[in-house]
Amino acid sequence: ADAFDLPRDWRLVEEALSRAPVVVLVDDLQSAWAMDPQQDHLRALLNCIRRAESAFWIVTMNQTAMEFVGDRMEIAGSFASVLALRDLQAAELSEVILSRHRLGGAPLRYPDPPPWLRPFRNADERHYFASLTRRSHGSIRTALAVWQSTSRLDEDELIVDEVPPPADAYELLRQADEDALAMLGLLARGLELDLLGLERALRCGAERCAATLAFLLASGLCE
Repeated sequence: ADAFDLPRDWRLVEEALSRAPVVVLVDDLQSAWAMDPQQDHLRALLNCIRRAESAFWIVTMNQTAMEFVGDRMEIAGSFASVLALRDLQAAELSEVILSRHRLGGAPLRYPDPPPWLRPFRNADERHYFASLTRRSHGSIRTALAVWQSTSRLDEDELIVDEVPPPADAYELLRQADEDALAMLGLLARGLELDLLGLERALRCGAERCAATLAFLLASGLCE
């Protein structure tokens, strides 16, 4: 499947996995999920997981995406156990990242915070990690990757740039179908709609509505 960088014929994958015991790690499942709004490849992957008995699967995914579509897609039922990890808060992310940084000892320079925050102590650092937490959704792996991509050494000082928006947001917007664009329009108007309200407004089925919302959440087009 293109979304998972695998052959379109899943039987080839199942045959390869049945030849010997193997551990399969799929990280950030919702990232590939966002490129597959119809969920066809996700269903094929789950069927593969259920049938490949000689494979031990470890799969990670965003908690929000799991809550919206997990039950309808029977994701949890495809695995022996499901562990829910709590999202890290800004103070926790900063402690983990800065404790690693202190080993190098270089002084830090953050981007300027908004003017209204500048009178507050450590406003530049706190604003940066608040932005990083929103961008990473509390994931330490994602936060570390963004930190590394936004920091650069200039002589003896480590300069940290602004946290960028998701790089693929515009590309995903171009790939969004009519239901996704219509739902995004409703949400952008500030309407307080739950999943049932969205389903009624869009006049689509419950599973289709949940899958569309999961696509928007996983792709970062809405929060």
